[in-house]
Amino acid sequence: EHSYYEIVSSQIDKAEKANEYKIYPNPIRRGEDLNILCKVSEEQTITIQVLNQLGVILKEQKNRVKLGTDVMTLKTEELGQGVNLIRVIDSQGNFKTIKLLLK
Repeated sequence: EHSYYEIVSSQIDKAEKANEYKIYPNPIRRGEDLNILCKVSEEQTITIQVLNQLGVILKEQKNRVKLGTDVMTLKTEELGQGVNLIRVIDSQGNFKTIKLLLK
């Protein structure tokens, strides 16, 4: 069973249909793959950033996602234990930031 953490920040252009993002498993063990579920209104490139609690970017990757529902994976081997922030940025610059607990 997986837990979901609340979104801690977001910026959405109201003219665009909001995309939806969820991460799982959460909490996660270091070394496991983190899944990022994306529901998007158009095919686009999504940027995933991992930030520490001070907002410093620890890791960044870009993925092309298909229209509808798609899943991206993120490696966690090099991330530190504790609370990390996952920021998902769409091609228009809209973003959502979700807390991730790494054990």
